[in-house]
Amino acid sequence: MRCERHDAALSAGEADSVVQLFGVQLGGTEVAPPRVLHYPALLLITSEGRVPIELALSSPGRDRLTAVMSGYAAEPNVRSLLYMTDDPRVWRLVEAEAERLGISDLIHLQRIRIVPAQA
Repeated sequence: MRCERHDAALSAGEADSVVQLFGVQLGGTEVAPPRVLHYPALLLITSEGRVPIELALSSPGRDRLTAVMSGYAAEPNVRSLLYMTDDPRVWRLVEAEAERLGISDLIHLQRIRIVPAQA
């Protein structure tokens, strides 16, 4: 399985309209963000708001995770954020950062198991 990074650098004019439709600006209000958007693996849109789903098969690193989580937390229409991982280290990192940022109630973790395809 291969995950690709789909973040995109934007011009100042593009950012405002695209953020509302697809991605979140990295950093939220905690970090002075560059003009870069982060896109979740999947985005559920419900009548109550958005539920981004992040598939974390490897550790994004603390700084990157903080920027992504802060971006979601700063979006008023994000109702919850689901992190799915098969790695206990990623689980602990997400838990620790959510608590440090004070957004534990926003974050939901789900352990997954990757089963290799049989030929």
